[in-house]
Amino acid sequence: MKRYSVLICLLLELCVNPCFAQSDASAPAETIVQSFTLLRAGSSAKILWQTAAEKNNNYFEVQRSSDGEHFTVVALVFARENAPHGADYVYIDHTVSMAGTDSVFYRIRQVNMEGKSTFTEARKFRIPDTKPSLH
Repeated sequence: MKRYSVLICLLLELCVNPCFAQSDASAPAETIVQSFTLLRAGSSAKILWQTAAEKNNNYFEVQRSSDGEHFTVVALVFARENAPHGADYVYIDHTVSMAGTDSVFYRIRQVNMEGKSTFTEARKFRIPDTKPSLH
């Protein structure tokens, strides 16, 4: 059921906001991502980020790329309602091992209630080798 909710939200955003993948640099930052970390979790990627404060925040997109330039959305994470002291977020990408490459890039897109967005810098993640070794 969760996957369908994410898909519906994503489709609604595409219909309502034709500038979906562009950032609005002129928008004031009401939510600031102060840290963004990638960790290995078995054969998955654990994406953690923390906000300093949140006002008028709607959701975050976790985006992945094999080349660091062309990103696709792998998850939609709904924001906490107005967190004046910030909040911690976590997403585990269990499909990263199917990316077909030895490393990928992640970034976070933060979207406010008006549809204005900002991006974190992209970070590289080396995919763990899950192939069994031959002895």
